[in-house]
Amino acid sequence: MTRFSKTGKKMNLTFKHIVSLILILAIAGILVAEDIAPFNNLDQLSKNTRFSNDTPFNKDTNFIRDRYGKDKKGAKKRGDGFKYFMRSLAVPGWGEYKLGRKKEAAAFFITEVSLIAVAAGFKYYSGIREDDYKDLAVLQAGINTSGKDDRYWIDIANYDNVEDYNAQRNIDRDFSNRYDDPSDAWDWSSTTVRKDYDDIRISSEDGNTRFYYTIGAIVLNHFVSAINASYKVPVVKTEIIQSLDTSGDIKNKLQLTYKF
Repeated sequence: MTRFSKTGKKMNLTFKHIVSLILILAIAGILVAEDIAPFNNLDQLSKNTRFSNDTPFNKDTNFIRDRYGKDKKGAKKRGDGFKYFMRSLAVPGWGEYKLGRKKEAAAFFITEVSLIAVAAGFKYYSGIREDDYKDLAVLQAGINTSGKDDRYWIDIANYDNVEDYNAQRNIDRDFSNRYDDPSDAWDWSSTTVRKDYDDIRISSEDGNTRFYYTIGAIVLNHFVSAINASYKVPVVKTEIIQSLDTSGDIKNKLQLTYKF
């Protein structure tokens, strides 16, 4: 009976490339956020708001009247959420740390370091097992490793020798996948050794698969931290209260309220 095993080509994208891409995009986002974030300080707020009766209010300012009959201009804005989003996207926990939420920052950062360690472990294990099964194939099946693709390593796990494999291809009328080049020949010393080879090969593929699952968890941790940091940025309510003093001049009072 033919023994079926896992297939699929190896991904060329490495762990280093993935992490580098995340960091480059996140740092670029932080730089953009620094330029476009509105109301970064009170000086900008005062420049964008006029207090005289002759100047129309900014479209983001609401005209309201308090219970004492004083005119009041109020504006709400979200803090620099995008900036904190990009910080935590670059390094999980960075945005939370800047917001003073050190326990959350530590949780995300420790998760990140742990996942990176696990991913590195899976990648190392996969590489070691790959070397093991290829060395075993050279010693026990007499193969030439030069120029062999993933399909070849799977095929030699399912047949004791190249003659049995080609005979099955003839039966299936799958002539294009025959191995007719002498450099592709193999002949296992025993069926037991061939099965041991396949077990080692599958364990290598399992390690590589778990590596990419862990990379997915790392990416997810980045986005969860980024969303969390953005959500935890306090809402700033800005109110400019106008009233008349004893001489009849307009008096302005700036009031900021932070809501978490």
